[in-house]
Amino acid sequence: MIFSTIVVGKLNLATFSNNSVIIMQLTQKHPLNILLGIFNKMTMFLCLFVFFVSFSAWSKPKTQVFYNYTIEGFAQVQIQNKSGKELACWIAIDGFKKKFRLPPATTSQWLTASDKRYDYTSFSTWCDYIELYPQYRKYPTGGDVLGK
Repeated sequence: MIFSTIVVGKLNLATFSNNSVIIMQLTQKHPLNILLGIFNKMTMFLCLFVFFVSFSAWSKPKTQVFYNYTIEGFAQVQIQNKSGKELACWIAIDGFKKKFRLPPATTSQWLTASDKRYDYTSFSTWCDYIELYPQYRKYPTGGDVLGK
């Protein structure tokens, strides 16, 4: 009488109540072998899918955003490009959007809000590789005071 069966790859291990083991090789058309083949293909597809989907997360440019206040109390923001490529960037606050290019390994000028009611949470920033947005090539490098 069979006590238990274990499938390992293409082998079917059957253990009996008297502790003896019989190893049987599954044929190509055996249902367990077909299921194992489908499972292996699905696992490979899932691994490839996760690799290529996560690749887009790796491709984001590395930037750092700094916030400050002027002596007069106006909020300021600055973006530092930590990547080795030129970036297309914008900084926005209350409907004003300043677009500019940011060369590799540089920092933008401080962009200052025009009202003391704004703080660092009022700013919105964005940067991406300029190769993806060629229309940004016409904008100046760095930045200036917002709203001018």
